[in-house]
Amino acid sequence: MTKKRFQGPPDLVIEVLSPTTAARDRGEKFDLYERFGIYEYWMIDAEARFIEVYTHNGQHFMRQGVYTVGQTFISKVLQNVTVTVDKLLS
Repeated sequence: MTKKRFQGPPDLVIEVLSPTTAARDRGEKFDLYERFGIYEYWMIDAEARFIEVYTHNGQHFMRQGVYTVGQTFISKVLQNVTVTVDKLLS
């Protein structure tokens, strides 16, 4: 962090998928975020009602899981906060 801006990639990227952007989010953006070492990447599909979570292992993304309504998951980037899927999809 400098006085004027942040430098480097963010720790967390959250994409809300739409029919027009889903292919790009799952392809081009996924590859870009993986290459730059984004620690966590969440893809929220509000229509299908799930969140797909990937974590970076230092070289590649690993799928942490796919979570649906009624489920929770732990975000390491958010200091092990339990994320409630229902709250993000409501």
